[in-house]
Amino acid sequence: AKKRDQTITFRIGRITAPEITASAGGNTYTFNDIYPDENLMMFNLDYEWQPWTRFGKFGIVGGFGFFTTQGNGRYATETSPPRNYLPIEKYTFIGMPLSLGAIYKLELAGRQWVVPYVAGGGTYYLLVERRDDNKTTYLAQPAGYGAVGAMLNITALDRSLAFTMDNEYNIGNLWLTLEYRRIQSGGDVNMTTNFISAGVGADY
Repeated sequence: AKKRDQTITFRIGRITAPEITASAGGNTYTFNDIYPDENLMMFNLDYEWQPWTRFGKFGIVGGFGFFTTQGNGRYATETSPPRNYLPIEKYTFIGMPLSLGAIYKLELAGRQWVVPYVAGGGTYYLLVERRDDNKTTYLAQPAGYGAVGAMLNITALDRSLAFTMDNEYNIGNLWLTLEYRRIQSGGDVNMTTNFISAGVGADY
């Protein structure tokens, strides 16, 4: 049997608003005050290398994520105009988390139907906030993360599909994945958030 010690996984899911706060004119605003999008989506791509495969798969995983949202600024005073009156200027917020960590999959058979896993490591956020007058702010924030998930083996459902993927594309298993990830931060730019995602992965 061919050795399968690498996996690529693409995920898309919803993240909760970061716990960022900012002060202006004696008022404190949260991330949701400026960016009220309730369906903040993030795309994530992970690459795994699994050098230890004797009792399950233990490996190193690196990832890249991307999300963006838009909102309005706030006036420094609450009296004129009132606070709920939005100024014209618009903001665009972009987040790009880079992650590096370890992952363990309880995968003990070549065509195992369901594989649970845990992962954890560090995240480094590259952040951009752009105002519509072209004023741009660049920020960076370190964080840590932990994740739990499960994978459903698509190729275990169909032997002909497994044969085709293996012989024509050198792919051992195709997976549907579901994951919960907690990203914990702190400091002036608190990027603490929850990321619930679904995706597709491939072993090769």
